[in-house]
Amino acid sequence: MLNNIKLYYNNAFKWYQKDGYYCIGAIFYDDKWYEGYSLVELIKTQNVSNLQDFLGKITGFFAFVINDFNRIVICSDLLRTFPVFYSLNNNCVQISDNIIDFNSSFDDESVQELITLSYVTNDKTIYHDVQQLENATIITINSNYQVKKEKYYEFKNESNGKSLDYDKYVQVLDNVFNRAIDYLNNRTVVIPLSGGQDSRLIAYYLKKMNYPNIITYTYGNKNSEEVLVSKKVAQYLNLKWYFVPYKKKSMKAKYNNKESRTKIFNYLGRGYSAPHLQELEAIDYLLKTNKINTNCIIMPGFTLDFIAGNHLNETLMKNNVTINEVRDEIYKNNYNFKMGNYNFDNKLALKFNIQNFDNRELSNVDACNLFEKFDFEERQTKFVTNAVRTYDFYGLKWYLPFWDREILWFWQHIELELRYKRKLFIQFTKYMYNDLMEYAPVATKRKPKKHKGINKFLTNLIRPIYVYYNNDLNYYYYFKFSSYLYKVIKYKTLSYDSFIALDYIKFVKEMRVDKDGI
Repeated sequence: MLNNIKLYYNNAFKWYQKDGYYCIGAIFYDDKWYEGYSLVELIKTQNVSNLQDFLGKITGFFAFVINDFNRIVICSDLLRTFPVFYSLNNNCVQISDNIIDFNSSFDDESVQELITLSYVTNDKTIYHDVQQLENATIITINSNYQVKKEKYYEFKNESNGKSLDYDKYVQVLDNVFNRAIDYLNNRTVVIPLSGGQDSRLIAYYLKKMNYPNIITYTYGNKNSEEVLVSKKVAQYLNLKWYFVPYKKKSMKAKYNNKESRTKIFNYLGRGYSAPHLQELEAIDYLLKTNKINTNCIIMPGFTLDFIAGNHLNETLMKNNVTINEVRDEIYKNNYNFKMGNYNFDNKLALKFNIQNFDNRELSNVDACNLFEKFDFEERQTKFVTNAVRTYDFYGLKWYLPFWDREILWFWQHIELELRYKRKLFIQFTKYMYNDLMEYAPVATKRKPKKHKGINKFLTNLIRPIYVYYNNDLNYYYYFKFSSYLYKVIKYKTLSYDSFIALDYIKFVKEMRVDKDGI
């Protein structure tokens, strides 16, 4: 069968190829890490017709493509941490990890979805006839160019009425971090340390296990509570800590320079997500000042808050939730712009394998499973953890300990009531390191005061200015103030991600005009 396979577009992790097998990343299997050509050889030993059994026994971060001339197989990890795209045109299969390699027109619905959601759902991209490989998915394309999709993992509640105790969680974390330490192999680990709970758990555990080479950093507004709390966490654990101040001059220069922005948007956007720029300035600064180097491994806390249940809410937890209510919660918690009445119902219905939305009643378990299915397979995989593109853009490898398969298994077997508002996790932090929690309480988000009448009018008038100059992370500084204010007035939102999405779509359309001359 005719095919065109081009896999190369990662500045930190390399694709390895041999005998029609292409692999990237690393897999932990049978108490050993496989990467590079050893990973290729491992995949070659597997039964291509029955990958489900093998994939159920491993953890890690990877993608692989198998071309045996009678079929092509494409496979992702639980998060699809390495983007892969494919297209079938004129009896030819085209596969690449760089969406610019495809020559296709824009898909208007997907473009609109990226603007309002910050990413494109299901297997679509902003281009017609170019699909993205989704998480935990096996794609098989046979010699007749027929496509078969298989999901080999789904995050859903499977508790059996028995709550696992703290000691069991400690054992899970011991296993997870022992695997992480094996992978690190004494290389310096760099932790983006926030004022929250997830990244401090990483810092605490590596310190607890006497890992020798740890650096932490925080960025943004020097007066924010996030910065003050993270500094105290590092002090308590006696870890090296750097603060990167986000300043208008350098951020605007990077974002508004055409050559710089072209590289950033092409690498970080990939035709399915708004580029994740939050840590761009921090990583750039740490490398330029030699605080870190490309031999380091970045280890962020993505995204234990979701796994531990922080995204569940009161509506989902009640009895007899309707499927319409689940849909409404997805819109409310994910879509940035209100663009009419349920513009993307067709895509959500396809996601949930239903014909339409109505007032069918669901149990709270089924309602939470549907809501978290969208969160896990769409927001977490395509947007939140897409932030790792910033690291490998600069040639830095990364490791995501909280997406280890064992930790996912633990939390999906915990009762919903104990995951709701992260009840069990918060109790666990007090059980595990209460002194640290008391010394450095978790940073709280500031909520704007509610006003009425003239005070409300003045507040709404002044708030955009205040947000621009006093944001905890200062990432609004990527925009010129005039550009920022124009977006606030036109789109009636302060959403930073929405502004990036708008700029990204404008960029890719201008790039297509430059390329095609139309």
